[in-house]
Amino acid sequence: MPRFAVLILLVLASCDSGPSWWVPGDTSHAGRRGERVPGPPIAWWPLDGDAVDASGNGHDGRVHGAVPTADRHGHPADAMRFDGVDDWIDFGTSPLLKPDFPITITMWVRVDRAGGSAPFANSFDPPDNTGTWVAFSSDRNRPAIGVGYGGPAGGSSRLAAIGSSPIALGEWVHLAAVLRSTSDISIWLDGVEETVELDRAGGRLQYGPGPAVAGVRKSGLTLPLLYFAGALDELRLYDRELTVAEIHLLAGRTAVRER
Repeated sequence: MPRFAVLILLVLASCDSGPSWWVPGDTSHAGRRGERVPGPPIAWWPLDGDAVDASGNGHDGRVHGAVPTADRHGHPADAMRFDGVDDWIDFGTSPLLKPDFPITITMWVRVDRAGGSAPFANSFDPPDNTGTWVAFSSDRNRPAIGVGYGGPAGGSSRLAAIGSSPIALGEWVHLAAVLRSTSDISIWLDGVEETVELDRAGGRLQYGPGPAVAGVRKSGLTLPLLYFAGALDELRLYDRELTVAEIHLLAGRTAVRER
């Protein structure tokens, strides 16, 4: 085989394997750490003591009460802690934060108190169920992904996709949710795919005018807001399906980068 043909085959093979890397601009977060992430993301919030969007897309958040805390390595002010009482972050109402399927949401999260609260939602419109959100079930603290169908808060106006593994309180885990449709959702904990139960699958994703938020959700017409008690780090939102390789790298490579 001619040498140039071998070279072409090698190039094609290298393009076909592994994650699609994206190197952001020299922002205060990404530049100082030499960050490379699967990309490009719609938004990437490192949550290093603030709510700046390191993707370059300008989705900086407004912090309401949440405070800097140590990340999973013990590095001070490299994550954000929510008190479960009234802390939350408002990321704004940009249409870019409300994509159609496929959608991927990834984060490092520590749950300090069980009770069905949600660390992230991309369309907060109480009393209606809208957009997509990441939560934890009130039974056994399992990861749960919600999709709102647009009706008043309650079981019939949303899809719930619930993972199989309880999350231990007070421990950091990497969570990734891949939403391909309202009947095809995957959940990954620490790079391992969960067995998922789907409840009320098959409706249509509906967004409202409300903001993307971290730390708060509405669960019913007559119930108060539920605030998240725990900590968040490295929150990312994509308008595509991440590959298995990309999810594995996000779940394992960050520890190497942040040492």
